[in-house]
Amino acid sequence: MTYQNCLKHIESIDANNYKPDHENSLRLMTYLGHPEENLKVVHFAGSNGKGSTIQFIKHIMMEAGYSVGSFMSPHILSPLELVSRNNEPISENQFQTAFTKVLGACESIVKDGYPHPTTFEILTAMAIVHLADEPVDLALIEVGMGGRYDSTNVFSNPLLTVITSIDYDHQQWLGSTLNEIAGHKAGIIKKNVPTILGPNKLEVVQVITEEVREKGGKLYLLDQGLIHVKTLMQTINHQLFHIKSPHFDYKALQMTMIGEHQYQNLAIALLTVKHLRKYYNITSSHIKKGVKSTSWTCRNDIISKDPLIMLDGGHNSAGVEAMAQLIESRFSDKNVLTVFGVMKDKAHEDMLNLIQNFSSDVIITEPLSPRKLNIDDPSLKDYELKYSDYKEALKKALELVDSKTLILVMGSLYLAYPAKEWFITELESD
Repeated sequence: MTYQNCLKHIESIDANNYKPDHENSLRLMTYLGHPEENLKVVHFAGSNGKGSTIQFIKHIMMEAGYSVGSFMSPHILSPLELVSRNNEPISENQFQTAFTKVLGACESIVKDGYPHPTTFEILTAMAIVHLADEPVDLALIEVGMGGRYDSTNVFSNPLLTVITSIDYDHQQWLGSTLNEIAGHKAGIIKKNVPTILGPNKLEVVQVITEEVREKGGKLYLLDQGLIHVKTLMQTINHQLFHIKSPHFDYKALQMTMIGEHQYQNLAIALLTVKHLRKYYNITSSHIKKGVKSTSWTCRNDIISKDPLIMLDGGHNSAGVEAMAQLIESRFSDKNVLTVFGVMKDKAHEDMLNLIQNFSSDVIITEPLSPRKLNIDDPSLKDYELKYSDYKEALKKALELVDSKTLILVMGSLYLAYPAKEWFITELESD
């Protein structure tokens, strides 16, 4: 079966198979011979910050000479993006190999009278099979949605559980309150496995604390007030700083990941690495070099200085609030022209209310996804600049830009990724 045939087969799976439990995934692991048991795993849940935190840890571990696998979703342009080893995505041949194994297990499952696994359950299983076969020294696994019933929740004994910032997200599946959402995220906590919790609201901390207590584990809490940062120097895309908490103290770290929220993500990563040092030889030099080399596309990503263009995949109110802080601290002298496109299941009106506070103009467009919010949605009737084609929206932004303007593209990774490709091609051709 060719790579393209694999994709066609995956895309043909009935999306209606999804239900909020993970029995299919557990069953799939059994039929595959439990490849998950061959992996040393750190399991991540949260609404914001998972990707950046994973990137910090990945680069630190790579500096220490270890092979690091990761499974991170969603993919934007290609499913090959989902799985990587040392930041190199899975190849088409490796994708085919993993798919063939998982497809065989799926056929056996159906033959035995059980439901066919869903697309995401298959992709998750493929990632686990690939990373187990590779093999890798450490696997960093990000949940797709929630946690308790997520298809990644098949690891009975991970090295660590890490939960980043939790906010309102996927309410149609996870619930309408932070308590309900946090309850889903808490489902990845395992018996006697340490849990690291990043800065969160009190109700979230209470839910996670109770889950850890019930599981007999130990909770390592990083409250915002426990993270102390002293900035020594900063430019548009670089910062030099000290950072400490009750768990660690590092001097003169450098990073290109900008924004106050990245200090929070880094703190979670540093605490995670502190625990990983029980199993791996990681020095302070590895940590400094790893932090400095970390980058993460389309997360406060400055892709041009003339004109000044920044891309961000922030897709909820917390992401917009983090952007507002960044604008205030780094770009207060700029007029902000925001190109905004979002998924229809997001709280886009709340996001736009926040965006208008720091934007001189807003251009509405549509991300590259079937789940996009259309520009003719009644809630967007008061916006004059609207383009269904994101390329037309970006062209309009370039027409309006001047030396005092920052073009900001945000609302979804399904907008930020293709926008980055388009901008790079467009600016190189000028």
